[in-house]
Formats: sequence, C-alpha cells, structure tokens
Amino acid sequence: MAENIGDSDDVWTRALFEQNHRWLMAFLCSILGDLHAAEDLEQQVFLVALENRAKYDSRHSVGAWLRGIARNLAHEYWREKKAMPIATDPAVLSEMEEAAAEAEEECDPARNEARLAAMRECLRKLTDKARAMLQMKYDDCLRSRVIGGRMGMRETAVDMGLSRARKTLFDCIELKVAATDHE
Repeated sequence: MAENIGDSDDVWTRALFEQNHRWLMAFLCSILGDLHAAEDLEQQVFLVALENRAKYDSRHSVGAWLRGIARNLAHEYWREKKAMPIATDPAVLSEMEEAAAEAEEECDPARNEARLAAMRECLRKLTDKARAMLQMKYDDCLRSRVIGGRMGMRETAVDMGLSRARKTLFDCIELKVAATDHE
C-alpha cells in the first residue's frame, strides 16, 4: 500500500474502509456472534480485498464482493474452531445478506450527499426560531432549560419546539431524498 496520503491507492483504501466498515462489522457480528472475532475477520476481509483488488469485477457492487470474502473467511473461521456457525439456515443467511446490502446502500456517499443537500435546503425552510433552537441544542450543546432562558421560553416549550422542528426536518429530508431517488 502507498505511504503517500494523496496517492490514489490510499484514497481507494480509505474509501473502501470508510464506506463499508459499519455494515460489514454488523454483518460479521451477526454471523459470528463474537465482537472480537468479527473485528479480526473484518481486518482480514479488507486485507484480502486490497490484495485482490485487481480481481474485483465492477459489474457487481463492492459490498457484494466484500460479503463474499467475509462469508469465505467466516467458513474458514468455523472450520478452524471446529464449531457450528450461529446461523446455518440458508434462509436466515439470505436475510442477513439482504440486510447487509441495505446497510451498504445507506452508507453510499452519493446518498449521504443527497441527504446533506436536502437537510441544508430543509433547514432554510424552518422558522428562524426553530433554527435558533436547533443551533443552540446541537451546535452549542445547550440544555433545553438554558435555551428557554435565552429565548424567553419555558423548558417544556423548548422541548416541544425542538421535537416539532426535528419532525419537520425529518419529513422534509425524506421527501426530498425520495424525490431524488425517483429521478
């Protein structure tokens, strides 16, 4: 692997890890039932993927490729332990694969960029008061009591206002992302 941070191999390596780490760990934990074994296997999956990068078939998703590597390594793990895997039913394993594929899709940077753009647009649509409460809560990490004191509101009113603002934001973002997905 390249030492230079700007090297395209290093960028590819970081992207591979960052975009797939969360769902892959969940997938491995569900297969192995052991966090430490899953962490070890995850590292092996990424090492195998990097060593075999030239063999990657771009007609398939990176996630499907990584899941295949993970499945093979999990089988080796169980053979070496001379034990049975937690999930042996093919239907259960298929469900786990589908859940991992959905999680992989959620981690797609393009999807995250679309959600971020939608959030920015939706934030602009909120009232000044709602934006101010959200900013104090999440940017300044203030408690509702303190926000209420600054805005001349009761703590319960702040909590209700924050709840409504979050719901409005969530609904707006979901609508915009859904519209983008259908374009």
